[in-house]
Amino acid sequence: MENKKKKILISAVLFPLIAAGMLCLVFRNCDIRDVWAYASGADPRYIAAAIAAICAFVLCESTNIARVLRASGYRVGIFQMLTYGASGFFFSGITPTASGGQPMQLVYMTHDHIRLSHGSLALLVELMNFQMANISLALFGIFYNFREIGNMSTALKTVMVVGVGANGAVFVTLLLLIFNPHVSAAAGRLIACVCRWLKKENAVEKVQEQLREYRAGAVYVEEHPAIILKNQLTSFIQLTALYSITYLVYRSLGGTGYSWLKIFTLQAVLTAAVAVIPLPGSVGAGESGFKLVFASVFTGGLLMPGMLLSRGISFYLGLLLTGIFLLVIFLYRKAGEYRR
Repeated sequence: MENKKKKILISAVLFPLIAAGMLCLVFRNCDIRDVWAYASGADPRYIAAAIAAICAFVLCESTNIARVLRASGYRVGIFQMLTYGASGFFFSGITPTASGGQPMQLVYMTHDHIRLSHGSLALLVELMNFQMANISLALFGIFYNFREIGNMSTALKTVMVVGVGANGAVFVTLLLLIFNPHVSAAAGRLIACVCRWLKKENAVEKVQEQLREYRAGAVYVEEHPAIILKNQLTSFIQLTALYSITYLVYRSLGGTGYSWLKIFTLQAVLTAAVAVIPLPGSVGAGESGFKLVFASVFTGGLLMPGMLLSRGISFYLGLLLTGIFLLVIFLYRKAGEYRR
């Protein structure tokens, strides 16, 4: 865990440099003054709704995690659950392929005296429901926008197929590992053989422990169907809030020609596509993908302002808000330790 924390801290230091470099490439041929003039003239009512939507996204994840922990017998307060949701958003955003989110969530849970197995179970259930909602919305988006996607470039279509396919593969693999004991056992034996071949004997027990947690997840799902259904509904609400930000930005800039469902489903496909790109928060890929997917939506000089506001609120503002919240929590806990 200590090595993982060090890697996450390194990512936190490197992230601003990576983000700055990628954004310079994205905006290299733009007149920033024109982009800012459009963006600063956006309707504040829609912008406020978009900001509320990103806050709702974090709140929904926090609620899902807390719901499972409470069912496991823990008393989880509002600030605790918000800490788990905020740390997931922030550390997922600054690490490649969102690899730092769950480890740091477990660090915060351990600090709150939550057993590692129970914390892992809560995150596993949350991930399963999130992936289910994510894949469902992305597939619906592909079918709903089949004609538009068919007219896109081959490269962009390839990225979409690979991205959505990879997310689907992760979800199916997760289900098999959780619910099929034969697949789980076979995977454990295979990974153990690979670890021994690589002379990583200490990793075998960790793998077996993780698989036991997956099986515990299966038992939990079977014993708590109502909680799983509530979490699934919350995950759909969570992603609906996130994918609606682009539409709210579109309306804030005066756009009226496209429906909420059209923009919502295009954003669902785009997010699933760029999620597998190994850059922190898909920085650069998210912006470039936005320019390609929404070029026919944000017309009349609105594409770059739309991209700036959409990505700015759904990702960068989210990072800022969750980062500030975690800093406040850190200082509060340090002050409490000092008083003792």
